[in-house]
Amino acid sequence: MHFTFNTGATTTDIIRDLRDTAAYPQIFFSEKSGLRPIIDNLFESINKKPIISYEVEEDQVIAGLVSKNFGIAIVPYMNVLKFMDVKSPDINYPSWERNFYIATVKDSYLSPAVREFKGFVVNNYNKINI
Repeated sequence: MHFTFNTGATTTDIIRDLRDTAAYPQIFFSEKSGLRPIIDNLFESINKKPIISYEVEEDQVIAGLVSKNFGIAIVPYMNVLKFMDVKSPDINYPSWERNFYIATVKDSYLSPAVREFKGFVVNNYNKINI
């Protein structure tokens, strides 16, 4: 996750700890977003309640509001951040990871492209690497 804020804001870009963001007004994903429970759980894990100033559904809208200094946001990395007037350092605490899985129907036909992709995933991301 990244901590995103306007480059002209007084917030320092050395904040790497989610606990240090709790005092600032925040732009949050709406409760309909799949990311909302993840971010809520991150704040719960540090026993902090964020100051939510706005709730929106689209990540690019969040970035736009941050760029206009409406607040800060906790967001996943997005390429659009490179083109906006925001900074987006990684959050180092609390640590967070998400696991992804691949599933196929046993004994069913897989196209050559799907077989190649499945082989790539199995060979490069086995349980030892996760």
